[in-house]
Amino acid sequence: MSPAGTRREHLPDASLPPAGAGTFMPMTIHSRATRRAASRTGLRAAALTCVVAITAAGCAGSHTRHFALEGLTPAFWQLISHHAALTTVATGFGFTEGPVWDPDNFLYVSDETQDSIYRVTMDGHKQGVIHLGDPDGNTFDQGHRLIDGASALRAVIAVSPDGHYTTLVDRFEGKRFNSPNDVIQGPDGALYFTDPTLDLPHGQQQEIPFQGVYRLDVVGNVTLLTKELTQPNGLAFSPDGKTFYVDDSEQRNIRAYDFNADGTISNGRIFGVEPGAKDDGVPDGMRVDAAGNIYVTGPKGIWVWDPQGHHVGTIDMPEQPANLTWGDADFGTLYITATTSVYRLRTSVHGFVPYMVPTAAAAPCAVTGPVATLSPPHVAGHPGLSLDPHAASWSHAATTRMDRDCSRQTDYPQLATEIHAFWTDSDLYLLFVAPFETLNVWLPAANSRARTHLWDRDVVEMFLGDDWQNIRHYREFEIAPTADWIDIAIDLDHPDTSFAWRSGWQRMARIDQRAHTWYAAARIPLKSVSATAVQPGTKWRMNLYRIDGQGADPQRHFLCWQPTCDVYHDPNHVPEHFGTLEFAR
Repeated sequence: MSPAGTRREHLPDASLPPAGAGTFMPMTIHSRATRRAASRTGLRAAALTCVVAITAAGCAGSHTRHFALEGLTPAFWQLISHHAALTTVATGFGFTEGPVWDPDNFLYVSDETQDSIYRVTMDGHKQGVIHLGDPDGNTFDQGHRLIDGASALRAVIAVSPDGHYTTLVDRFEGKRFNSPNDVIQGPDGALYFTDPTLDLPHGQQQEIPFQGVYRLDVVGNVTLLTKELTQPNGLAFSPDGKTFYVDDSEQRNIRAYDFNADGTISNGRIFGVEPGAKDDGVPDGMRVDAAGNIYVTGPKGIWVWDPQGHHVGTIDMPEQPANLTWGDADFGTLYITATTSVYRLRTSVHGFVPYMVPTAAAAPCAVTGPVATLSPPHVAGHPGLSLDPHAASWSHAATTRMDRDCSRQTDYPQLATEIHAFWTDSDLYLLFVAPFETLNVWLPAANSRARTHLWDRDVVEMFLGDDWQNIRHYREFEIAPTADWIDIAIDLDHPDTSFAWRSGWQRMARIDQRAHTWYAAARIPLKSVSATAVQPGTKWRMNLYRIDGQGADPQRHFLCWQPTCDVYHDPNHVPEHFGTLEFAR
């Protein structure tokens, strides 16, 4: 797997106006009938509904926007108090999106025009986490990883707190996504995301001829759920996990589907429609409370719907909102990203937060000791490298095998790969015997130099490191069936995309078409991995991998010697879950 999937960029801290500078307090209460009577004589409106209106300067066009609580039925006031105040948490952004509440009392917020994801604290301070083009909707998964719909990357990524990102998926059936937008965790632990063309990077071509809604399961398989929406955007699940909601920004409607046990959806129907003027806003982000009420951004603010599809009221906003999330210790507060600002509105309910709900599928396996250990014996002299497992040089080698995926969920008996190993005073020898059904290789072969992106085709990989303190430093060696190769010095904190490091290793490979088996052998200088002399009893950290099959990453097979139990992507670079290579006598 390529180390280039990880990036790190730091952003400077910046101060925003403090929260107290923007609190909108109730001033007047008017009956809705009285408010409308001034413009339409004889119009009858529900006498029990009312509006709590507070004037504020908006930024949509030249119009003045107001914070208002507009109850259409009494049910609305059971969700939000008449006296609820809208507070400005922070302002001074370009275009805010994707809020996620962290239990450490801050928000992650995307800024699509400043091309950054920030930590925003409750005193209005923001700190850059990562700088990348057009970040959009965010969620946590159950491992508390921040997951982002990275529109400009045309990918769904995982962002670490120190500013790394890892691409989880960027293609469907070999074609690049349009511009992944919003993402949530489902009741089965999988990630669900929308892929409209709303943020397709300028000058780039649309490769998938529709705008889809997708499921990314915990072992990296991506499935198309539906392509019937024109511009799918926000999405959510009901608290019981039986209903899946997704809105369409172009059609201005919200659709509901039955969610099935196998992760598919069915029985699609229109749940609600949010009409409005051209510049009033469209359905975008959505959230659900614990009782199943749905809060959807839309024309002029946030539209609130009951589980039966009745529009019970609207939260008019001083700036047009794009998304929202539940926050505070009891998840009883809505945090709203609205154009240049982040707002806070206390409610009378508690939010439904999917990643806080345990799911069996979210943890496919756990790495517990003892980890896999391979103990190759010492051999005198300098044997020649051989691809024949029956050669004398391999007669005393230690052997192991790998035949399962990296989460131990899937067996691949037809791909069971034998591994033979021994060492000398100067080198480590490894041999892979790899059955195959079809081959996926780069052609023509180019054995005279290192080949980048070798990991995008069939390959065996060896990860070796002697540093038990800084485990993010190690060496990677790859061989393809064609004998193409690459060796890489890995530093996960400072990725080197020049791939200039060379180990001086020897490698070879051959394909036996009749036996449907390919062979790869490597002689790796010990000094290329460790400056410390190797003796019997020396232990290195090691993992071995094989990537096999046609198609994009999720359709291929990823075999691990030592399970890494990472999810959503090809989980090779997980050094905390490596096994052990112990040099024997």
